[in-house]
Amino acid sequence: MPRLFHGTRHADATAMQDDGTGQGGIDVTRGSGEFGQGFYAQDSGANALTFVQNKFPMNQRPCVLQLDIGDHQYNGLSKRLLDAKLAARLTRRLRSNGTVATHIEGVDVVVGPLSQWVEQQKFESAAAQTLLNGPNTQRTVL
Repeated sequence: MPRLFHGTRHADATAMQDDGTGQGGIDVTRGSGEFGQGFYAQDSGANALTFVQNKFPMNQRPCVLQLDIGDHQYNGLSKRLLDAKLAARLTRRLRSNGTVATHIEGVDVVVGPLSQWVEQQKFESAAAQTLLNGPNTQRTVL
C-alpha cells in the first residue's frame, strides 16, 4: 500500500481529508510544481512537513496529509517514471516555457525524484483524483 504525504495548511488538509460526504476534496487541477499542474505528494512525511513549515507561517497551522492508497487501484493507474536526468530536463523546460501551472503529461501519475532521497508523485488525471478521493485511499491529517 503506497503511503504518501502532502504538506499543506491544516484547514486545507482537513478539507482534503473528507468533504462531509465520506469522500475527499483533493483537486488535481489546483496545484503546480516541478512536473506541472497536479496534486503533489511524496514518500517522506518529514520532508513534507519541512516544506510546508517553510511555506506557511505558524498561524496558518502547517501540517501533513497522509495518503494510504490501495495497491491494486494504485497499480491500475498509468504512470510516467522519471529518473533524475529526465526530471531535471522536464522541470527546466516547464520553467523556461512558463508552463509549470498548466502542463500535464497525459498520464494518471508522474513519478520522479524530489531529491536524492525523496520521491514525489504528481497526480494529474480525473482517474487519479477519483482514486485519491475515494474509499480506496485513507486520508489522515497529521
